[in-house]
Amino acid sequence: MASHSDPRPGLAVMPFKAGTSESMHWVIGELIAEGVIARLSHCVGLRVIARQSTSALRDSHGINEIQRLLGSIFVLSGSYDIRNRQLTVTAELAEADSRTLLWAGQLRHALRDLFHESSELLHELASTVAQTLGKKQLSMALARPLPSLQSGALMLAGISMTHSRSEALFERGREAWIALTTRHPGLALPRAWLAMWHALNVIKGRSAHVGHDVKQAHEHTQRALEAEPDCAMALAVEGYIQCQLLGNPERARQHLTLAIETNPANPMAWLFKSLYTAGWGSSSQSVTEANFACELSPVDPLRYFFDLLMGNAFLADRRWTRAIACGRQALRANKHHVPTLRLLLTAYTEAGQIDEGRAFLDKVRAQAPGLTVSSYLSMGSADNPLRQRFANAMRQLGLPET
Repeated sequence: MASHSDPRPGLAVMPFKAGTSESMHWVIGELIAEGVIARLSHCVGLRVIARQSTSALRDSHGINEIQRLLGSIFVLSGSYDIRNRQLTVTAELAEADSRTLLWAGQLRHALRDLFHESSELLHELASTVAQTLGKKQLSMALARPLPSLQSGALMLAGISMTHSRSEALFERGREAWIALTTRHPGLALPRAWLAMWHALNVIKGRSAHVGHDVKQAHEHTQRALEAEPDCAMALAVEGYIQCQLLGNPERARQHLTLAIETNPANPMAWLFKSLYTAGWGSSSQSVTEANFACELSPVDPLRYFFDLLMGNAFLADRRWTRAIACGRQALRANKHHVPTLRLLLTAYTEAGQIDEGRAFLDKVRAQAPGLTVSSYLSMGSADNPLRQRFANAMRQLGLPET
């Protein structure tokens, strides 16, 4: 069951059942479930039920029993069949309360693929589940009043909207977090995400009142940590704020180190630690930390954000080709994202590809017409060495100082 401090929706991945009497031993079904669980277990905004609990219910007769015993909102189940060394997996993702079928599909790969660490079948199945859940909750949040949604739905929708390319959806993300913090005033996680919203409002260059947003971000993490001092997400967001907005690298390091010590498997803590290290530490270590964050959550719906900060790490390490590749990958998912555009203009400029850098500066200015070098530096910590490199690239491309 979910703890009182975890509003994330629960997902139960049941062992897949043999489709025919000729199929191999039931262990194949366990391996499919275990592989999907491993790929989703650290997915931002989702609480995945442990394999030991789902395996104990492998002979369950219905979704009601699974929901009652595990407290899951969503259930992934299915069957498999093996013919001519080809593994065919038939899967269904359902919402327990409404018995609504959210997705159903069939995947076919060579049987040997299942035993590879980089299994394409498992990656495709886990990615489909993650994307389906995010889109479903987002559509619900757009169609219904936010207070009418369950907390788990609000959580997933809030995360999607906070990272949306749409200005209207981004603003509605703030409303989702306010609704959740009002409903659960003693929980740290929704308040940490509300703090993150305010921080991103500044970083994206859309805040009309930077000082107010910075103050709000810091106050919400403080309230989150007062409620739950060991909330890794709140610690990580506070580290992000100290690093990106307040320019206090020592306090950023303290909070991010504590976040990782509290939960070494929290991908956002490692991602933000990489961002801190890129500015004030070892650039090669920053790449290692960003890589680890990506490995922890390989099919995260926020993959563009992981790609962006991976690109920042490569930029810090002056590996411009890799930084550009990550930036372009992030841009495919969020084509107007200003921080990604800034990454690309800087990487191209430092690599000597001035025309490409200028093209991306034009795209940044299309999103932020009043941008100047000084206004960019005012968005966050001007003392951050990596931010200074961004500013220098924009100067080189002709962006006005004031």
